[in-house]
Amino acid sequence: MVHPYINAGSGFYCLGCTMSYSRCLSLSALLASTFITPVAAMDLTLLSPDNNAILEYTHTNTPVPEPASSSFSEQAYKIAAICFLGYGNCDNEISYGKGDETYNMDTANQCKNEGFVSTCSSGYCMDGSCSYNASYGKCIAENCPTNSSPTCTGAVVGKTACGGDCKQCCSDTCTSGSKSYTGSYASTTECGTKCYYCNTSCSSGSTSYTGSVVGYNECGSACKNCSSTCPSGYSTSNPGGCYDTTTNECGNTCYKSKACCSDTCTSGSTSYTGSYASTTECGTKCYYCNTSCSSGSTSYSGSVIGYNECGSACRSCSDTCTSGSKSSSCDSGYTASTVSSTECGSTCYSCTANACSGYSLTSCPTNGSCSSCLSGTTTKYKLNSCDSGYTMSGSSCVKDDPCDNYTSKTCTYGCSAYYSDCSTKCQTCYSDNCHNRTAVIASCPTNATCSYFSDCSSKIESWTCNSGYSKSGSSCVEDTPCISYDGQDCAYSGCPTYTCTCCPSFGGFNSSCCIYDDMCTTVGHPMCTDAIPYVVGSCCCPTSTQTSTYNCDCCNLPQ
Repeated sequence: MVHPYINAGSGFYCLGCTMSYSRCLSLSALLASTFITPVAAMDLTLLSPDNNAILEYTHTNTPVPEPASSSFSEQAYKIAAICFLGYGNCDNEISYGKGDETYNMDTANQCKNEGFVSTCSSGYCMDGSCSYNASYGKCIAENCPTNSSPTCTGAVVGKTACGGDCKQCCSDTCTSGSKSYTGSYASTTECGTKCYYCNTSCSSGSTSYTGSVVGYNECGSACKNCSSTCPSGYSTSNPGGCYDTTTNECGNTCYKSKACCSDTCTSGSTSYTGSYASTTECGTKCYYCNTSCSSGSTSYSGSVIGYNECGSACRSCSDTCTSGSKSSSCDSGYTASTVSSTECGSTCYSCTANACSGYSLTSCPTNGSCSSCLSGTTTKYKLNSCDSGYTMSGSSCVKDDPCDNYTSKTCTYGCSAYYSDCSTKCQTCYSDNCHNRTAVIASCPTNATCSYFSDCSSKIESWTCNSGYSKSGSSCVEDTPCISYDGQDCAYSGCPTYTCTCCPSFGGFNSSCCIYDDMCTTVGHPMCTDAIPYVVGSCCCPTSTQTSTYNCDCCNLPQ
């Protein structure tokens, strides 16, 4: 808006209006009527019909001031002048906008001037009641439901007094189960909402029926109609005579013929698998219920994993210690000792103060004097002193003469070692007499017979060569080493008695064994012709041009 002001001469102060034009106009009129004589006149023209429009004031005449009553002083009156929207006789020292300027209201400052705020302390909200700017208003209590606030992040559970969202300050999530299920209780959320497991029941049919599917329960299992089929061996037709009856899933009676004798167990049941109980009139054996569990045991205390035939719960083993704990770690100054075990076999320990430190013996040694200490359920000992004639040695009492502590061994073959602190008593005996025996040969040679000492089975006392062999050093060699291919001896000039390889049965010729100075020395020898190089009785040359290699298969040795 445009700010008007009033200048009432030296006796009046300037007034800046910050209210609506209608109010300014009223105030101006009031002032004018007070300080201006009735003859003063102004034309007021409304330039715009809205509240924020500019009013134009047209000055028509100026009244002539007249002295007041003589009873007033000369200062009793002043000439009042009103300056509207920058027109008229305005104070030169005061600057106002002209009437042709547009005035834009600062709505935030206007709300602040009228006592409104934009923020509130915790627990209060701003109601946006300032008509100039909805971001300002009065602070009123939020009044959110219990456990909710505009600053929390949970689900919206209501509205504040100012219209904002009140959100839960806790988690409404189920740790198990669901808020939408209707089965047994499962858990409770932080916000107190109960959660349930899925409902296994069927609104129609049953999960145990085997007929057609009619729907599904909350757990997703198929709900089926009952089956009108009878169990195996039964039918809906009454056979007459003696029969057994049962019902199908729908409750219809089913029949099965039987011998006209009582097949009822006097004790036990035909469906049990335990020990024998009785026999029916029809010869059917009855048994007691089996107390054993297919898994777990009735003596365990863990979670239920099934039931035996007798209806007793079969449970898994509990790995919880009834006393102590499974941890063998103890604080300084304490020692872990075994106190029990769990059903699953884990060891349970208890920490006890180390009151028995230094008591390491499970019994007091002979000839010693000890003090005892009870460690848990075990008594432990500590050696304090030894009897007269004995000296403490570690955790034992030994005689002052070390030899008194030993008993010498009696040996058949002599003593191999004596006690280190008693050289007169034998500690270890020889197991045989080998230390006194010398072998005639290190090992028994091939083709020989050896005899060993009776008191030393590892050493040879004597040896002989087998028939056909003779001693040669520490070996047995053949008496006739060179046997020809025709069975005759190969004993020629220069042939030694040991086995040689000059004979056909022993392979190629050996020049150190058999010497043929006059054979195969030149090509064309009368006995070595190209026509018959390999005939028996001819020369031993393989070919007419090779004279260095003999061929025993084509040479007859001289007789």
